[in-house]
Amino acid sequence: MSLADEFKSCIFGDKRLTRRVISLADSISEIQNPR
Repeated sequence: MSLADEFKSCIFGDKRLTRRVISLADSISEIQNPR
């Protein structure tokens, strides 16, 4: 599944996938901006 497909699934209400993508985005931002 491509990243775009995952975001479409989020938009159309797959709550578990939404949480997964949010946590993925959080970990990516942690990597890019270490505290």
